Amino acid sequence: MSVEDVLKIVTLVLIPSIGAVVWLLSQVYGLRADLRELQTEARQNLEKISQLESTVHRLAQSVNELTIILARNGLDSDERKKN
Repeated sequence: MSVEDVLKIVTLVLIPSIGAVVWLLSQVYGLRADLRELQTEARQNLEKISQLESTVHRLAQSVNELTIILARNGLDSDERKKN
């Protein structure tokens, strides 16, 4: 194998291969950054869902308490107190 053949192989095979590896690595690092962003968004969404669940629970408790008050006193109790 001559020096010219080795240069042809390097030019035709190794240089494009190195470029492909560099491109592939840049894509992998880009995907890792996207994954981190998605994980952050997922954590934020979980926090929001937790807050919503807490709010719904408090609302349900308030509705339950109001129902009990209405069942005990009836709808006209406020009007009777005013007169």
